[in-house]
Amino acid sequence: MNQPGRVLFAPSPNWYGAHMSCLFSSENVTFVAYCGQRSIVVLAIDSLDSRGRHAFRVHQVLPGYNARTSCVACHVAGDEGELYLVTASQDKCVQTWVLRCPEGDRGEANQTGGESGGGRDAMQEKEGGDAVDGLREETLVVGCGGDEPARQPFFSRHRVMSKRPAEVKAAVSDCSGSVLLGDVKGNVFQWRLGEHGSRIQRVASSIGRGVVTMACLEGVRGIVVVGCADGIVRFVRYAATQDSCDEGLGEVLAEIGSEGATIDGIGIHGLACAKTSGDVHWVASGLSGGRVRVDEVILADGDGGVGGADNGGLTAKVRRRVVELDMLRLATCMNRSGKKSSKEKHGTRFWGSLAWGRVGTRLCLLTEGFGGGILAWWGLEDIVTEDGLPRHQTLPESHSRAIFRICTGSMDSGALMVTSIGLDRTCSVWRLLPMADVRKELPAKLVSRLVGLGAHP
Repeated sequence: MNQPGRVLFAPSPNWYGAHMSCLFSSENVTFVAYCGQRSIVVLAIDSLDSRGRHAFRVHQVLPGYNARTSCVACHVAGDEGELYLVTASQDKCVQTWVLRCPEGDRGEANQTGGESGGGRDAMQEKEGGDAVDGLREETLVVGCGGDEPARQPFFSRHRVMSKRPAEVKAAVSDCSGSVLLGDVKGNVFQWRLGEHGSRIQRVASSIGRGVVTMACLEGVRGIVVVGCADGIVRFVRYAATQDSCDEGLGEVLAEIGSEGATIDGIGIHGLACAKTSGDVHWVASGLSGGRVRVDEVILADGDGGVGGADNGGLTAKVRRRVVELDMLRLATCMNRSGKKSSKEKHGTRFWGSLAWGRVGTRLCLLTEGFGGGILAWWGLEDIVTEDGLPRHQTLPESHSRAIFRICTGSMDSGALMVTSIGLDRTCSVWRLLPMADVRKELPAKLVSRLVGLGAHP
């Protein structure tokens, strides 16, 4: 049985087909969760210390899965902004966890077999299946500094849904209180998590030989962007509100790309969306073969007018290709020492991990580079470099091996937090500061690094 306060060596990340999600709590702590073997590992990044660095620690391990975990996403729901983790595993099970503050009897609250909101027994909350074995385990909260583990917020199991139609590979939270799920058979589901008695409802089926990854358009309800195993990105309609009519739900409004070569049956490795202006959005896709594609999509209502927040008659149209970056053609990459080296030295493994972020008013696309580098691209429409690429820079002190996942989050004073996990079993955090001159590189600093993920003492 896990005991709070023990030294923890976090499980190794599940490198293939698993996701990482960055989320924030109300206690000025950033939580980063990843899939690690048969568990979810939650890392905590505390606020800046006197040396200008962030304390980085393993906060909690969420056990109780019968197979490798494959998906994790964060979701904020309810009037009080409750923070949830939505997770899935290869045994077709979906589990949710909710962030709790230590109140009253800490021992009862931390027992995953105890009450989890509203007086309900989370162990008995099953949908469409048998009980999941191995759930009566304690989550492990690891202390940091002088704080007692009992005084830290912790994730408590909320609900368990077993025997889904297929393994869920992707989950994403929208701006209207819904979580969208996609599985390997191409089913897309909607779940109004946080509402009492809510259940998972099917939106679409048989989408593109299976769902690999998903993203939501910034500030838009009712349209989810789905990256499929056949290499096509599809825009699928779902119910924006409880009162939305069922007509048109599951409709594919637009597509990007065409069926082509895939690696290990995966056509789209990464997917991220950003709003540029009005109802114009940029959709970035990490593709097989080391390519990154950015397409411009415009939203409009059924009469061709500007689209609103509700999805009543809202349509999506792919207007143009902004840029396509062929990472395999890049002649050089940056290793951790900052020296240029040939791409052949590090091989050509490319996970397609990418994320959008805003540094002040500047929109940046963060992508992986070969050999463990993280590239920040801005001014994607301006081809200014000698090799025909947009303005970009490599973050300092990057990973020594390929990047597995990248996620971003806003910080104070317009700064951007960039978090990544690499095959070198490290999780790194950078801080990017705004610059008034868009022609100059962004000041970037490595502020924290956690090493030895999956290592043994």
